[in-house]
Amino acid sequence: MNKTSFINVNVSNIKKTRIKVLCILQYLPIAGSGHTKEGVYPTILRAHYEAGFEVAVAVHKWGNIEELGNACSKLGVTLIQPRRSINFGVIDKYMRIAHKFAKITWIDWLFFIWRNRNMLAGIDEYIKSKGRPDIIAGFTAIGNTGMSACLIGKRYNIPYVVRENRTYYTRGLIKGKLKSRINDIIKSAAMVFTVSPQLGANMRKYFEVDCNTMVTLQNPVAENFFNKPDAIEWMIDFGKGRFIFAGWTKWRDIKRIDIAIKAFSIVHKKNAKSCLILAGPVSKSAHSLIKKMNLESAVFLTGSLDREGIKSLAHGCDCCIVPSDHDPGNNSILEALAAGKPCIVTKCGGSESRITDASLGRIVEKGDIMGFASAMEDVLINIKTFNSKHIRDECYRLYSIKAFGARLNSAYSYLLKCT
Repeated sequence: MNKTSFINVNVSNIKKTRIKVLCILQYLPIAGSGHTKEGVYPTILRAHYEAGFEVAVAVHKWGNIEELGNACSKLGVTLIQPRRSINFGVIDKYMRIAHKFAKITWIDWLFFIWRNRNMLAGIDEYIKSKGRPDIIAGFTAIGNTGMSACLIGKRYNIPYVVRENRTYYTRGLIKGKLKSRINDIIKSAAMVFTVSPQLGANMRKYFEVDCNTMVTLQNPVAENFFNKPDAIEWMIDFGKGRFIFAGWTKWRDIKRIDIAIKAFSIVHKKNAKSCLILAGPVSKSAHSLIKKMNLESAVFLTGSLDREGIKSLAHGCDCCIVPSDHDPGNNSILEALAAGKPCIVTKCGGSESRITDASLGRIVEKGDIMGFASAMEDVLINIKTFNSKHIRDECYRLYSIKAFGARLNSAYSYLLKCT
């Protein structure tokens, strides 16, 4: 593939029939399940449908097939049913492909093929009955669905794209067999989607391959997040007219809930009419830290929230905070921007790319408690200078399902033109 940007390519010669895309996911969260990625992968599939693609979906972890099929149908896509019988012919055909990879990794490919044999057999059967897709897309991470996309792409000679959103690259966790395996996948991929430009830059440092095909493809935000919910009483009851900072994520160590609490403590001493709401699972140490700093009346730990609860939090807060050490693309930023709220983020390997200028929020060095507190106080004092409509409009322009679909259309059309 040439270095030419696919964005400006003339696609007038592309066939006018609907582009057929086989999307592969590690899992597909069901609406209402409370899964942390419920706002990501269903939204990506919906964006494909609304962009006019004909989409079939295969998943590594399928669970309840009927429930999964209904979820796909509501998103406008078709679920590929796995075959539940051992098919040694399928295993043999895919192993012939795996044997061509590096000796240090081919045994990993063997285990992968065995674990996902039912899905691979289902895809073979689907292609036999419905015809070959134009493009294969692995959308969860290169290390899992990227392997499936690579195998299927090589078997049927179909261009495949892979997507990466993991923190492994900024944390120095890509090494040994994992590095070799990902390198094999990237070398043959028609295009690599990275969830942020920073992640793409980090990946270029890792692999001695032509990475001109790496393209930033930020997550889309669900359409309903642009609409204010009818009721946010629980936030009003806790806020009591105070300025509300809020953060929502799965609070692992790298997400730095300790910085959120400590920085807020500094702000709260100067601005008593402020409070903090943190949603998502937290460790016992977070409870202890809040108690130690005498913040029980000012900090509310909600636990995990469903999508409606998160939507209420995005619209009901005054400012979203993301104090992570490593975070290529935290979706809470997009959800807050869609609600018209400014965000404070750290330079954590990608999330900062979403705050394109000071009208959308503030960016702080990671691990800097005083710097984060200063940014929180800055936003609190100057909150009237932030234009909610402008923030919302910018988010829609850059990260809506419509914007994501247009980006996909340009990328897929370019790939078909080049093949």
